Amino acid sequence: MATGANGLSAFHFQLLEDLMRTRKLSVTAANLGISVSTASRMLMQLRQAFGEPLFAASAKGLQPTKSMLRKAERLNAYLTAFNDLTATPVFNPKEIEGNFFIASCGLVMPNILYRIFDQIHLRAPKLRVTLEPRTPHLWADLKDGRIDLGLTSSYDIPPSCRKRLLFRSRAVVLMREDHPLLSETAEAGGALTVEMIARYPRAGFAINTTGGLMTHERSVAPDASLPPASVTSMSGYDLLPLVEKSDVVMFSPLVGAKVVREHYAVTWLPATSAGVKDFEVYQVWTEDKHLDPAHCWVRGLVEGAVSEEVSEE
Repeated sequence: MATGANGLSAFHFQLLEDLMRTRKLSVTAANLGISVSTASRMLMQLRQAFGEPLFAASAKGLQPTKSMLRKAERLNAYLTAFNDLTATPVFNPKEIEGNFFIASCGLVMPNILYRIFDQIHLRAPKLRVTLEPRTPHLWADLKDGRIDLGLTSSYDIPPSCRKRLLFRSRAVVLMREDHPLLSETAEAGGALTVEMIARYPRAGFAINTTGGLMTHERSVAPDASLPPASVTSMSGYDLLPLVEKSDVVMFSPLVGAKVVREHYAVTWLPATSAGVKDFEVYQVWTEDKHLDPAHCWVRGLVEGAVSEEVSEE
């Protein structure tokens, strides 16, 4: 605890305040968790600093002098101010105001938003959430404060950003419910191959990287000898009507495929046998937001929502 030029600290004044109440040095020492000799030494330091006895011994214990009684009111004000200054801040979500910008176009995001919306509406009614697309400028947008939080599958997150793995999900190939690839895979014993996937047009949703946009399969299937995707979009949801109504197939995390099946007539096949890696999604933010209470609270909501969503996989 910091001390002044006279060697006194706030702890000395806490001793004075308690001694005014107990009038017994042994009781005050016990209340403060120190020995009687330490309490006696601190009282001596106070007497020397103020140049007066402060307390006088009597049959009823230590009695404050008139000078000490005059100091008591200022002493209480000082300790109240000190305690307010050093108290651990209590965060109240209801005090959050403004817009919180989240960059994400992932297939899982609608269900994440669904799970956190009630908490935000109930506990932080003045907070607004704006969903923005992931772009090649995500890192600059985060740095400049245009985006508060990024949910991204990129594997080259800058070292200047904080990151946390939100979930890892098995890769699947998403397709319409009566797609011929289903029967072909069944006839081949159930193992999907790169050659089988390559026979069909493919949709790919793009992700941000420091080099611009690239399709997702370049990150989850870098070694697969696949032709380029026939159509790409920054949002997988833009591609789902095409997948649902044509022979187009698309790589997807299993957790995302389960979400979109609630709204589109699609199904999937496991893609691990074709050499496709698991999907990884990170929560990304800048260092200056790391300890911000409101930012921590929203990140916690997202992590909790993802944990609930992915646990159902």
